[in-house]
Amino acid sequence: MSELLSRLRSFLAGPWGFLLPLIVLAPLALGTGVYEKLFGGANGATVQKIAVLVLLAIAALILGLRLPPWPIWVILGAVTVAFFVGVVINDRGNGILDSTLLRGAVGYAFPWLAFFVDWRPVSQASRALSLALLAPFAVMLGSVIHLVNLGNLFRHEYTGAVRLAAAMPPAHLAALAIFSVVGGVWLWVMGRRAGLWLALLSAAICGLTGTRGALIAAGIIFGGTLVVALCYKLPYWKAGLVSGVAGVVGGSFLILPNLLKRAAQEAHGALALSGREEAWAYFLGRLAERPFVGYGPGGATELSQQSGNTTITRSFVSPHSAYISLLVDVGWPLFLALALGIGGLLVMVVRANVGPVRWMAGLLGAACVFYGAFDNLLNAAQSAVPFALTLAMMFAPAMTPRSIAEEVGERALLRRDLRPR
Repeated sequence: MSELLSRLRSFLAGPWGFLLPLIVLAPLALGTGVYEKLFGGANGATVQKIAVLVLLAIAALILGLRLPPWPIWVILGAVTVAFFVGVVINDRGNGILDSTLLRGAVGYAFPWLAFFVDWRPVSQASRALSLALLAPFAVMLGSVIHLVNLGNLFRHEYTGAVRLAAAMPPAHLAALAIFSVVGGVWLWVMGRRAGLWLALLSAAICGLTGTRGALIAAGIIFGGTLVVALCYKLPYWKAGLVSGVAGVVGGSFLILPNLLKRAAQEAHGALALSGREEAWAYFLGRLAERPFVGYGPGGATELSQQSGNTTITRSFVSPHSAYISLLVDVGWPLFLALALGIGGLLVMVVRANVGPVRWMAGLLGAACVFYGAFDNLLNAAQSAVPFALTLAMMFAPAMTPRSIAEEVGERALLRRDLRPR
């Protein structure tokens, strides 16, 4: 068995190393509705999470385990505390078996398990390529699903907008596309021309979904990387500049009409946030009733069904803001702990890299901070898993490959050496 794992690890250290991270991400390329059709009405989101967890465990078995940095322990600890606080304060009487609390806590925690996998045997180029291929793979898979009548490639909305969906909510495909843009520009700043074209392809996919927040986030990453390319005179920076300008001009003619159709809703006006203003006011009002403990992980879902507002119950099972979701679910103290953990993690990822890649990692953090204000960055699997996995794979260059036992041993020695004598 150990010989087989050693051979697999050696294989993944080569040019085919992109396959393992891509396989871990593959369950996200299927919408939860497709899982429900395939598994006879089973909860699609649960099936999807189980698939990702199983594949993460396989990746850990092949590549080995790694001791995560301190922010991961802060994040997992805060989610655990939030779960037990929720058990105490909820009035459903189900204790630790409460399905809402369990699903909510697992949803917040499981993406960060990507940091327990030692991604260092996989080359940086392979890690970046796995992300860059994610959105195109989802569109190809969505096309197949469309042909066998399990889902639709495009979604026609009541506003008249036609949005690329690939058999999932367009916003979910847009989230995948954000991280595919990250993978593409990561390859590009490493000097790979293919990365530039893959980033542009993923940006186009993001635009065709008609998801405004995701498109701006992708624009922050690609546009910011273009500035980095100009400053560092990276290979193909001229091609990036020309294709970026051409993409903005050409894409405007294709994408802008759809965006305007979505924005010009009679009830909300030209600068509408698709009902977010109404939903956010409701959720923040409910937060004011329990500002310190919230309603427990997954509590926002329960609150949406209690609102008595059709728009909220139908379209805002989650508040479409990672910040408001967290506040409602865990309250202010644990929200600040989670913000500390994620913020600290972003800083560590930036510091783990050098040169243009470091700047690109910073742009990723800025884009996600923005995107999280307007969508479900941390509690939708299509955004939370790629977010955590991208950070885990970008943090991997921080150290040379070592076993988890060696890391634990070295930290114990360091603590002993620093002990007062």
